[in-house]
Amino acid sequence: MLCLRTLLGPLVALVAIAFSAVPATAADLAERAVIGYSVDGRYFAFEQFGIQDGSGFAYSEIFVIDLDRDRWVRGTPIRVRGVDETERLFDVRAEAMAEAETHLARLHISVPYRTLASTTPLEVGGQETRLGFYPRPILQPIDPLITLHLARFPMASPQDCYGMVETHGFSLALQQAGGGTVTIYRDTSLPRSRVCPERYGLADIIVPFDGGPGRAVALISVYQLGFEGLDRRFLAVPFDLPI
Repeated sequence: MLCLRTLLGPLVALVAIAFSAVPATAADLAERAVIGYSVDGRYFAFEQFGIQDGSGFAYSEIFVIDLDRDRWVRGTPIRVRGVDETERLFDVRAEAMAEAETHLARLHISVPYRTLASTTPLEVGGQETRLGFYPRPILQPIDPLITLHLARFPMASPQDCYGMVETHGFSLALQQAGGGTVTIYRDTSLPRSRVCPERYGLADIIVPFDGGPGRAVALISVYQLGFEGLDRRFLAVPFDLPI
């Protein structure tokens, strides 16, 4: 009996040819919506949503993260996908939020957020790999400028990527004006959930709105192998601000 891999071989080859013929741009450019922090600053929640390439189905995924342990809360992420291409993204997002409400209420995730810096892959200027910001929302800054640097490096994926992309891990380094540079995150292995990541970008720097307890969070764009090219998804990296 032929195994599924053997049967899919010719199809995978055709997809690889199609993929190599298109530029490395996102076929499914997910968006994000930050939900907020818990009252004690330990938990953080955000949503990623969009329209799947290939199927055209709307989807919404809500992540609730234990910042102390740097891992998803048990029972999450909440993932909802439309049943066909006619189901509205608005309705799919509402369904996902309704499913997540129990977790948000139980963990007291009710503190709004503030965005210290934000970027998009459509900008020009290299902000996705080097992003400068001030750690407090003051128009006349009283703190040294902070710069986050993102670097990628080749790393094997546990997923079978069929040679269609070279997979990478990433690292984050924090530089404070007048001081040195400290690595605050570096991949040691790739999780299966990243699905063949080719590159990364800095998306947002998020802190609790009221300046209460809790870490800052860097939302990172992950450009991974999709059906029609590279898809963008997000992950969160907690870190401490030097203030």
